[in-house]
Amino acid sequence: ARRFGGMLQAAMGAGPHSATDLRRLFAGKNLILTAGMDNYSDYLSGRSNSGDLETLLQLNYLSMSSPRRDPMVFRSLVNNIAERALSQAAAPEGRFADARAQAVYGGHPRTLLRPGPEDYRSLDMDRSLDLFRSRMGSAKGMTFFLVGDFDVEAVKPLLAAWVASLPVAELPLQYRDPGMRQVAGVKRQEFKAGLEQKSLVTYNFGGDVEYSRAGAAAFQALVEVLKMRTTEALRIRHQLIYASGVNGRYGRIPHPSYAIAI
Repeated sequence: ARRFGGMLQAAMGAGPHSATDLRRLFAGKNLILTAGMDNYSDYLSGRSNSGDLETLLQLNYLSMSSPRRDPMVFRSLVNNIAERALSQAAAPEGRFADARAQAVYGGHPRTLLRPGPEDYRSLDMDRSLDLFRSRMGSAKGMTFFLVGDFDVEAVKPLLAAWVASLPVAELPLQYRDPGMRQVAGVKRQEFKAGLEQKSLVTYNFGGDVEYSRAGAAAFQALVEVLKMRTTEALRIRHQLIYASGVNGRYGRIPHPSYAIAI
């Protein structure tokens, strides 16, 4: 329910407005807002043109304070995504991704795998909305960042009206460390699926780290260099691959650690 709360809220709308109503209201506007909950944080993310900032803040207020309940939209959404998940269940790439995650984290029960049709069909609308409201219905502990082309003094009344007025009911702000760690040492695993003559190869590195802001900046630079070098060497110079990608994570929650996937 936590994993899908934001998706369900976006599909059902906010306040008295359905998602269709909101699309009509925002036609021609570059306005997007997403809300959700991940393993260790609740988040809101949005953007708009400078002239639509108040509308964005109003939508944020409604999404947090009045998520909409719509059983018909819920049933339609669940049926559609369950059917889509069923058609994708046999895709070799997805099965490989699940096998890779299980290998990297040693089969930990909290390993994030692809949702299957049964996961979507087992969703309970009221349970999902209750969980969403319990977390997103309070701005306690949240920090809002506004970045863009606007006059600070002109924005202050908007923040007073639509951010400072958000409810701040008590709720727990601590996170729990579930003990997920990358498997130590060197481990090689092959996973075979599908009939086409193609392959996907990943290298995963990870471990504990002494976190620092300087380390975070250096780590991000390392990831960007790796992106350029893998493309330059493997794709352009040696023509060994069709495409490459590098992702990295360097953080201190739930414990100071790093991970790189190539």
